Amino acid sequence: MIQKQRLRALERFSRNSEMAKKQGKSSVLIASDVAARGLDIDNIQHVVHYHLPRTADTYVHRSGRTARAGKEGVSIILCSPQEASGPLRKLRMAVTKNEKVRDLKCVPIDTDILDQLKERLDLSAKIAQAEVSSQSSNKEKSWIEKAAEDLGVDDIDDFEDDFLKRDRKRREGKELDRQSLKVYKAQLRDLLKVPIRKSGRRSYIAGGLNNIAKLLLDNEGSDSVMGYLQQDALALLKDKKQKKQKV
Repeated sequence: MIQKQRLRALERFSRNSEMAKKQGKSSVLIASDVAARGLDIDNIQHVVHYHLPRTADTYVHRSGRTARAGKEGVSIILCSPQEASGPLRKLRMAVTKNEKVRDLKCVPIDTDILDQLKERLDLSAKIAQAEVSSQSSNKEKSWIEKAAEDLGVDDIDDFEDDFLKRDRKRREGKELDRQSLKVYKAQLRDLLKVPIRKSGRRSYIAGGLNNIAKLLLDNEGSDSVMGYLQQDALALLKDKKQKKQKV
């Protein structure tokens, strides 16, 4: 994407986010590390690291998109158990050397909700992997065909070395035919229509610590998870900090 396209996309996002804000909705911007270093958008409340930052410098630059000009913000890292046992530990050690950044705190995860999300995540991963493999194979095939044509090679198999052949077959093995991909996408759409519920094993929405029916009637519950109160991550963290200080 050229610079002019980036600026137009950013202007479009700013306009849309202002409209969403007036309607009481949030906006999400997905950016690469390169873009994150140069973005300067007002009132960013949360930064979510979808991929674990490999260096403290990357973490600081990404997180620096929020809490700007004396304002407050929250930076959250998503990581797997494998990343937490190695790369995350190294990142925490590197981050704590910076006096301006405190240690990274772990956020508790509701395993009941995680179980409800697993099937959706598995389907999403299959769809994404298949589409990426297909796009990559098509690009490589076009490149090889053009290169073979330029060199006057009739048989593409003669043009590819063993490594390229193995790599191509590996990626082709991850691809899905159109019908299978269509079925997976339909299954995912159906799953996304099913509300996620806190304590999803219960049969009655009026039971449990949080009366889901009452939360729905009073419009106090979360838009994403039935049974959760609407909460602001920053306010929640500040409240925990104040309680610790009192103790």
